[in-house]
Amino acid sequence: MMRISSFSRQIYRIGFLLILGTTCIYSQTASDTTKKSGQRRGKRTQSTGPNFKVEKKDAGSYFSNENYVAALLAYQMLYTDNPSDVAVNNRLGLCYLLTNLGKAKAVPYFEFVVKQKDAPKDAYLNLGKAYSYANKFDEAIDAYKTYKESPSLKPEFTGEVTRLIEMAENGKKLIAAPIKVAFENMGKQINSNGADYNPIINADETVLYFTSMRQGNIGAGTDIPTDIGIYTADVYYAQVREGVWQKAKNIGPIINTEFDEEVVGTNPTGDKMILYFNEFDAASDLFYSFQTGKTWSKPEPMGPSINTKGNETGGTLSKDGKILIFASDRKGGLGGKDLYKSNRLPNGDWSTPVSLGPKINSPYDEDAPFLFYDNKTLYFSSKGFDSMGGYDIFWSVYDETTDTWSDPVNMGYPLNTSDDDEFFSLAANRKHGYIAATREDGFGDQDIYRVVFEGEAGKDIRYTYIRCTISTPSDSVQYPRSKVVVTNEENKIIGSYTPEGTSNKFLMILGAGKYHLNMTTDGLKPYTEDFEIPEKAQPAELTKTIALTKP
Repeated sequence: MMRISSFSRQIYRIGFLLILGTTCIYSQTASDTTKKSGQRRGKRTQSTGPNFKVEKKDAGSYFSNENYVAALLAYQMLYTDNPSDVAVNNRLGLCYLLTNLGKAKAVPYFEFVVKQKDAPKDAYLNLGKAYSYANKFDEAIDAYKTYKESPSLKPEFTGEVTRLIEMAENGKKLIAAPIKVAFENMGKQINSNGADYNPIINADETVLYFTSMRQGNIGAGTDIPTDIGIYTADVYYAQVREGVWQKAKNIGPIINTEFDEEVVGTNPTGDKMILYFNEFDAASDLFYSFQTGKTWSKPEPMGPSINTKGNETGGTLSKDGKILIFASDRKGGLGGKDLYKSNRLPNGDWSTPVSLGPKINSPYDEDAPFLFYDNKTLYFSSKGFDSMGGYDIFWSVYDETTDTWSDPVNMGYPLNTSDDDEFFSLAANRKHGYIAATREDGFGDQDIYRVVFEGEAGKDIRYTYIRCTISTPSDSVQYPRSKVVVTNEENKIIGSYTPEGTSNKFLMILGAGKYHLNMTTDGLKPYTEDFEIPEKAQPAELTKTIALTKP
């Protein structure tokens, strides 16, 4: 990647900030601002530093510069001075809508604003959104209809208001039939008072990757000039030791820089990672990194077939790392961001992407795909179908015989809410999911939660995950290079594995059936084994030791 001096970056940011200051951030129509290359991947609350002093006289400047946390604090001061000021009430409501500090708290401010003669044209639109976040869907629908009937509303925006009404109707239905789940905050070992999001768990729940905007990040305070007090996004990870999650760690400067880096996908074993980069030479692009032992490789762009002039924002890999499903708003899609599939070619490049089609892609945005360990159950986020507001999480199953996807199923309330719900990942036991959410027991902004399902999450697909350890002769290389290939009864490759270089361990995830394992190792005798996983043993955990010998 091209590297630019910190001085040059700072000059650019100051220029960028001046441009932002002349632009109205919040649209006066029902239309959301389209994300352009170089902006953040999604709607994230910028985390204001603890030593940042808010001045109420600068409320407008904070708002224009998208520091909505600081703006909220400043407008609260102005509200105390004059609670009947329409502009202050309106901006307070907008700040709540644009942060993760309680969007439903915007309701009383917009209720006041709509009653005033000098109310902004979009006041009823914003009131409808606030009601939706408060799960007051009937009131939201009434507010949306009032806004829709406004003579000043341009015809091209009526469709978007109609969609907001549809989502409110969906919300009424989903809340009436909630799913049985429990939310467990991952605690202060994982979460911070900043935004913690994009959680991705590996198959056996021993490693968690996520993105955080917190104090101490490599680019902390430099994404926008430091006097604004905003942190950049870095990639973090946490590990389990003796059943207890250890304190999360920054993944380090090989991946994290002064800019925004987000983890958006991994393979099931968690040793291959897809990253979203937002830099001068990589605006809204996907990168790839792999782990060798405890070290991650320098991220490399996923190539011109994947990255375009548009925005590529989320991705997921199959067990063997040879199938990529990702989100892109490239030309030729069905609307907004769509999901595409690409195969890894023998030379390491990625094939020309193919759309997953209208069963998965709606006229609205799709993002954050997560391919389950059976290689056919896909979890993803969508603003279409029967979403109850913004992105909802859905699942669909691929049928290899017909080359089709099943109709997407909404994961249900309260996993899905009226806010954006993205980046759901599911452990191999199918009982524990991981998601970012803003809840009352949080530490601030979004937190990472483990979601415990009382029933099965999605379709009932059985599996077993097998922890394998390689044993080598005492007088041979302790950590030789090995390659493992597993085939089924039809001699079809089910998975290929590369044991970790510093532990001689690897993880297999298999369904019921008969299998053949073939292992080749530098300097040692090839190892083969036929084994069977009975149906009754699933879901289950197994351990296997593979004893290698000399030729």
